[in-house]
Amino acid sequence: MKTIKLKLFRTIAIVLVIQLALGTVARSQVCKPYKKQAYGIASNFTNTSSGLGLLTETNLFYKCGKSEFKAGFVWQNQYQKISGLNLQYRYYLADNDYFNVFLYMNTMRNYNVNLRKEINAVVHRYNYSEIPELERFNTQEHYVGFGIQVRLVQNLFIDSKIGFGGYTSQILNEDYRNKNTTYHSDNDFALQLSVGLHYKVDIRKKSKRWP
Repeated sequence: MKTIKLKLFRTIAIVLVIQLALGTVARSQVCKPYKKQAYGIASNFTNTSSGLGLLTETNLFYKCGKSEFKAGFVWQNQYQKISGLNLQYRYYLADNDYFNVFLYMNTMRNYNVNLRKEINAVVHRYNYSEIPELERFNTQEHYVGFGIQVRLVQNLFIDSKIGFGGYTSQILNEDYRNKNTTYHSDNDFALQLSVGLHYKVDIRKKSKRWP
């Protein structure tokens, strides 16, 4: 178990280093007046290996040149509640409004969340009907990965992404889970899969006049 946790923390450390590198790229992409700028709203269905089930990310974003910054909230679909916050940075590999590939880093922080119901049914399989309440967690997730974005119609885009990273959890109430189950870990490696829509509005389109 200690070996698994050590590998997990090493993985998260590597992910954070990659995020730092992408952040350095972001800072170097000074938004000069001639660069294309846009803002908009994005909504993505996201699933990760953290056990929270399907999540909906709703973000506002600002794009300058090839860099895009997002911030918003996370909705836990199965329990119908706002569960946390989401931050994301993207770097598009081309300056193309029709088809593009991007690299991204993503951090999610969820508060007072439950495991999805199917997992709860398994980890409590011996005493599920006797517990006073399900466990509640704070979780933190970090991912880096890549994705594609395709234009559907004017200003509307669809994109999908896949990322690799890990998550850590902190239980907030008493742990009622069956101690014999290894079905779910509170700290583990994780994948992130996401698909969604972006609505983008251009701010300006000026030609380059000086370097």
